[in-house]
Amino acid sequence: MGDYAAPQAYRYLLPNERQVVAVRFHPAVTVWPILTALTGLLGALLLSAATLKLSPDDRLFIWLVWVILFIYAIGKVIYWATSHYVITSSRMLVIKGVFVRDVEMLPLASVTTLKLRRTFTGRVLGYGRFVVEGVGQIPGLRVINYIPYPERVYLEVCAVVFPDEASDN
Repeated sequence: MGDYAAPQAYRYLLPNERQVVAVRFHPAVTVWPILTALTGLLGALLLSAATLKLSPDDRLFIWLVWVILFIYAIGKVIYWATSHYVITSSRMLVIKGVFVRDVEMLPLASVTTLKLRRTFTGRVLGYGRFVVEGVGQIPGLRVINYIPYPERVYLEVCAVVFPDEASDN
């Protein structure tokens, strides 16, 4: 996990920082957009094949709605592929975006509590949620959803954020 190099992350690292953990968010982020597009495709096929007296304009409208759903799903997949959660030796970064790049940062020195939460769906699909509490909290980094390998990432992050506790064990 620490060996994975998020190419987008390197341009945001300070000269004295080293990347400790870098993960792409869990693919479960893309489940709803893909299911919506597939459901729309099924609906478009059923409506087009039905013996209803649909005008060509109505069929065109149905397929245009599906194309919009498809483009939305593709956009979400591309957004997922370019988004990363990165822990460096001194900061926590969330890098998101395709055309507009958002980089949220929280210094590790200001983190006071890191909680791992796993919903039933998260346990089944293999992702978790981090709840970060700290001094001078940035609202965007309070909750970080869809962390893959949550227990492993949690332990690695805790070892960096709370090095005194990690060395006591």
